[in-house]
Amino acid sequence: MSRRRARGFSLLEAIVALVILCAALLGAASWIASDLRALERVAALAPEEAALTHALGILEHTDLGERPAGSIAWRDCRIDWSATPLEPPRRGSAGSEVRFTLHEVALAVFRGDRLIAAPQVRVVQHAPDPAAEPSR
Repeated sequence: MSRRRARGFSLLEAIVALVILCAALLGAASWIASDLRALERVAALAPEEAALTHALGILEHTDLGERPAGSIAWRDCRIDWSATPLEPPRRGSAGSEVRFTLHEVALAVFRGDRLIAAPQVRVVQHAPDPAAEPSR
């Protein structure tokens, strides 16, 4: 009997090995499925993130004092904004030729007619101070 046992596996050993292998494969399949779901969620949020980044870039170059509300089209999105000054414009430190203004900006990003994001951000803008004496 000992010679026969040394030549191969018993049926019980093979079944135990298959059960362990199946458990490991099911765990790996579950892990891969959850990673794929997370990747789908990230891919769905990518256009929203890109549109918001683009909108903030546009707002950096827009004088919100002169144009407090507006709308732009970007790719397949429409981005609306409305800015409210939180404080009156302030001059920079002594000798500064720049004025700063703090705005609260409500953004709305639409894809078609569907609202995909509506964050509120605070934007500090700086511009040359018209009251400053020109530097020589």
